[in-house]
Amino acid sequence: MNIKKLLLFAYCLIGSPIVFAVNGPDPVLRVNLEFTAVIVDPTCVVRDDSKNILVNLNVWDTGSIVRAGDRTRAIPFSIYLSECDAQTVAISFVGPQDQNDTNLLALNNSSTARGVAVEILDKDQQQIPINEYSLPEIVDSTATDIKLDFFANYVATNDRVTAGRAHATATFKLDYN
Repeated sequence: MNIKKLLLFAYCLIGSPIVFAVNGPDPVLRVNLEFTAVIVDPTCVVRDDSKNILVNLNVWDTGSIVRAGDRTRAIPFSIYLSECDAQTVAISFVGPQDQNDTNLLALNNSSTARGVAVEILDKDQQQIPINEYSLPEIVDSTATDIKLDFFANYVATNDRVTAGRAHATATFKLDYN
């Protein structure tokens, strides 16, 4: 009987930790998680009148855009920001790229015109390729409203421009510093 008590005592001292070690978490499978973030101050607010912009590129005769690369007159449009606490702002116009010229915004499937795409230009009328950021523009953070000026026009993407409705849609993303 003493031996049974001794074995039970030995099991409690030695066996129990082994059971817990086998059933407990295995330190070989330990995973470390690392969380990172950047906490930023609020930047700029897009004014309500700039959240849905319709840019009317007018009516053009196919005779004015005959060859690939021909352009219509550039039409100005603006995006307004407020409460801006940034030093610079860059913009990217995001949308489907034209198959013939990936710098241009492709027409929507509902368009009946063919052989044209939309070109977006900065305030100096330099092309901003679709899905790429413009050069950063210095902004006056003390101003109540900030006006970002752009232009848009049609560009013939091949030598066979077909008349019809030409619609294109892009969204814009802003990058602040």
